[in-house]
Amino acid sequence: MPSVKIRKTGLPPGSLIYTGVQKSNLIIKEFVRYNADTVEEIELQTIPETNPNFFYWLDVRGLHNAAEIEVIGKAFGMDPLLLEDVLDPEQRPKFEHTDNGIFMILKNFLPTQNSSDFLSEQISIYMTEGKLITFQEYPDDSFLALKVRMQQPGSRIRSRKTDYLLYAIIDFVTDHYFPVIDRCSEWIHSLEAEIHKNPSPELKQSIYKLRQDISEMHRIILPSREAVNALQRTDNAMMTDKTRRYLRDVMDNIMQMLDLNDNQNDHLSSLHDLFMSEITYRMTNVMKILTVVTSIFIPLTFITSVYGMNFKFQPEYDWPWAYPLLWILMIAMGIAQIIYFKRKDWL
Repeated sequence: MPSVKIRKTGLPPGSLIYTGVQKSNLIIKEFVRYNADTVEEIELQTIPETNPNFFYWLDVRGLHNAAEIEVIGKAFGMDPLLLEDVLDPEQRPKFEHTDNGIFMILKNFLPTQNSSDFLSEQISIYMTEGKLITFQEYPDDSFLALKVRMQQPGSRIRSRKTDYLLYAIIDFVTDHYFPVIDRCSEWIHSLEAEIHKNPSPELKQSIYKLRQDISEMHRIILPSREAVNALQRTDNAMMTDKTRRYLRDVMDNIMQMLDLNDNQNDHLSSLHDLFMSEITYRMTNVMKILTVVTSIFIPLTFITSVYGMNFKFQPEYDWPWAYPLLWILMIAMGIAQIIYFKRKDWL
């Protein structure tokens, strides 16, 4: 599989080339039709089935084969410019109102086992009259839980139009932001506790990495808010008033996520300042100890240097108790200085 992102340079608009890193060896297509009474998987023909008694959902997983994506998109009436965005996983979340449908790009968070890290998967959604298509990057089905809900009798997804399915997908994707945000909060608190224990250079790298993750989340959540807000305000006849009310709840959740994200960013800035303060405090303590030790040995060094000059006429050399008295004097001076430093709270 290629590991380097492909750049489209000098190609005309609408050129269909997958510019991401290949994440699957095959393209999985699940095509279902549903109504209030039933939901069933059917074969995807060259011309998609159209029955006014059913609604349709095509879920495509894997984007590396641009020719196959082009065939699918054209069968559902997608503009080449939209397909170009589908095949570019570096697109920011956005909303577009086309002549015959609604197109959205969202980012799905996939948590990993490593601290605050997460994978970002692009989800492209195209809705036209009675049909909805989703494009996922990874072969794993991110919408499996949503499909299980869809199988249950009395499911709202089955009893309502495709605009409700669009809402359900948006709500499902954005709800997955909360666990990642909560995980970052837990990691921030663990880093804060670790700073007081051992502010090591590795800890500084962890703070920097976490700040990158939180900034990346902000770059995803903020345009997601703009996209959902544009969808909520669109005058497209496929969007019903009931669904717009549900989208307001999604907007509230996204606003809460942005507040949490901003708080985490502020907390991380404080954490970096705390780290530097802790390093400075510990260095100050080391310098204080070294200064005290030096202060104690300065007078002792003076005494030993005086009696190490080896002049011929030094009367103390003839005293029988000169050597032990000198030791007593130096020890007494050291103890006196230590007592003085302690009373001054320098130790």
